[in-house]
Order: sequence, then structure tokens, then C-alpha cells
Amino acid sequence: MKSLKVGGSPSPYNSPWHLAIENKEFLKEEINIIWKDFYSGSGEIIKALRNGEIDIAIVATEVAVKDIISGNETHIVQNFVESPSSLGIYTNYDSPIKSVSDLENKKFAISHTCSSSHLKALLNANQQGWELSDLDYEIADNLKGAEKALDEKRADYFLWNKFDVEKYLEEQKLKKIADYEGSWPSFVIVVRNPILKFDYADLRKLFSVLNETTSSFKEIPGIENKIATKYNLKVEKVQQWLNETQWSQTQICESELDTIQQRLLELRLISMRIETSCFCYNL
Repeated sequence: MKSLKVGGSPSPYNSPWHLAIENKEFLKEEINIIWKDFYSGSGEIIKALRNGEIDIAIVATEVAVKDIISGNETHIVQNFVESPSSLGIYTNYDSPIKSVSDLENKKFAISHTCSSSHLKALLNANQQGWELSDLDYEIADNLKGAEKALDEKRADYFLWNKFDVEKYLEEQKLKKIADYEGSWPSFVIVVRNPILKFDYADLRKLFSVLNETTSSFKEIPGIENKIATKYNLKVEKVQQWLNETQWSQTQICESELDTIQQRLLELRLISMRIETSCFCYNL
């Protein structure tokens, strides 16, 4: 029996992993998945991968790309969520801010530096034509911390996955002033190089199970009710999210990696580009 440590955020996007674990699909292939939730998101997850705390990570694509360029001994093995990120830009419910133009020179909250919430806020600022050197942010650890930072006026806004923020909108703690749509696949699966070298056969079996699960996940009877119950969400919101979400069973495209590298260069978050072949490992 091979044990593999897998890390991801406690998000509905990772529901196929949890379903396969719950149904003992990995165990049937003699693979023991030890799952760990990371509430602070992709920045914390990629750090755990770098430190060897986990073997496999499900992280925001741009975070994985930046980390590999920075020298992390990992490779992208597969796209996980093909559909681009669908984020909202949020302020405190009572904030006088009404539009994105009001956010220039305002302080934003992030989970950690170089996290998805950080990089997406920089991408949005660059898209708006704001001077990046003028930007300031508050590290808030997670979504709950970001909401608290806005409530205590330590920050003015943040960008976050719309589906995760839904309950804060219903409770009138936050308000959404705009949408932010990503330009590349939301999440990829990244694996440490030693695992790729020594556990190749087990990884092939793992991905076979996972891909079979994701390919039929949306057709599972009552899956929207299961997700709604687990994450305390309305069934109709889950159905909408399922319609918008496309899981992948293939590798990320080189053209998408080129685009991400170019955006990171524009943000001065990387100092060089590397060959796209250096990012990926095909099982």
C-alpha cells in the first residue's frame, strides 16, 4: 500500500477528490490518500509542497507557475479545473465604495504573499492601469480573516472565488462590486519531483481513478445536494456552479503557460521566462 499526502483548499472544487476517497476508489488501487485541507489557500499549499509536508498539491495555476520559476522542485502533472477562475471583488457591506474605479490607491486584503488572492489583485490592478508600486495590502490568512480585515477597516477590498464568498453575501457582511474573470485554467495538480521519480506507477493509478471520477462527477444523481449540505450552500447556487465548472483530464497547454509567464513578467513577479517544457511532466 502506497501512501501519498495530498493538499488542497476546503473548496467544492476538490469534491471529486473527496468523493473518490469516501468511496475507497484509491484504496482499491492500493493507494492510501492522506488529504489535508489548507484554509489559507494556494500560497500556503505551495509552501507545504516545497517543504515536503505534502506530495501532491491542487493550487491556482499562476501560483504553480511562479513557484516553479522560483526554483521549486515540482512539475505540473495535469490541469485540474479547466474553467477559468470566476472571482468577485468584495468590500465591506457598509462601504461607500461602489465601483472598481473607486479602488485605486485602496488597500486590499490577501491570504498570503504570492497567493492566488494576491496575484489576482495585482492582475486586476494592472488591467485597470494602476501604478503597481503604489499598491498596499493586508495579509489576512484566509477568507474569514479577509472579511474581518474589511470590517475592522484594515483593508478596503479583496478578490476571492465567488462561490466561497456566497454565505458572507447572504449574511450581508460583504457586497460584491464587480466580477473578475480569469484568462487561463483555474487549478492544476502539482507533484514533487522525488514522487515523480520513485512513484510513477502509483501516480498513474491515482490519476486514472481521479480522471474517471471527474469525467462523470456532474452526472452523479444528487451530487448538488451533497455539496450544498457539506458547504452549507443553496442547492440552486451549487447547480449554477456545477454548470460553470469544467474539470480536466489532460495536461495544461503550452500557450496558456506562455500567457501566464507574460502576465507575471508584466507584474514584475518573475525576472525571466523559462521553457514551457520545464513546467510539465506527462505521466
